[in-house]
Amino acid sequence: MRIIGICPTYRRPTLIPTVLEMWRRQDYPRGDRHLIILDDGGSFDAQNGPGWSLFSEPERFPTVGAKFAAIADLAIAAGADALALFEDDDLYFPWHLSAAADVLKSADVSAPSKVLADDGPVVHESNAKGRHHGAWAFRSEIYRASGGYSEEANAGFDIRLLRTMKEAGAVVADPVSVAPMSYLYRWASAGYVNGSASGANIYAAMEQTHERSRVPGRIAPALDTGAAAYFDRFVSADGSRLNWPE
Repeated sequence: MRIIGICPTYRRPTLIPTVLEMWRRQDYPRGDRHLIILDDGGSFDAQNGPGWSLFSEPERFPTVGAKFAAIADLAIAAGADALALFEDDDLYFPWHLSAAADVLKSADVSAPSKVLADDGPVVHESNAKGRHHGAWAFRSEIYRASGGYSEEANAGFDIRLLRTMKEAGAVVADPVSVAPMSYLYRWASAGYVNGSASGANIYAAMEQTHERSRVPGRIAPALDTGAAAYFDRFVSADGSRLNWPE
């Protein structure tokens, strides 16, 4: 199964090296995965690396949903059997893609029942049923059958996608049934305002808090300080399991 990760980004250049390092550490076969990053904030030069591509658009997409739809189209055009969200401000442990691929053998959507989150004083388990779309993966066929991402100016475009996929007959499976939790929803540790904390006008909040910056040349994969601390704390030394109290 060819899995293509989709990573939309906008004026958060310090996070992309972490995205690339997390992608490098995935234990899913390298020949069967590719990551597409779509930047419409003018932060990067378009470029390619081992197993990933970064596209840079000069104009801001009109809505977040339109941007997700555009990057999903790129992934499908590149031959994706399945698409996996790989957001710039969240953490994905090394078995994330493998767990998704395991349940997608007999399902259309991989959506975990629980994830880790740092939206409080301590990292905790969070009920993810119908939420935390950054942890989802889905087959290309069900994405197309659902009509894809809504391009409306609505912050709930992601929840709507899951609903329309279910309406199209999607079978949803839980990757936590076959592997430990693999996703950590970052709130404060990423260093940028989280979209969920932006209130009703997410677009205005992003313009105000995401500074225009330019990072010319090649991007080198590397975990940021906060991500490295979480990996050291929660991922086993060989990258094969989650060190989390049961």
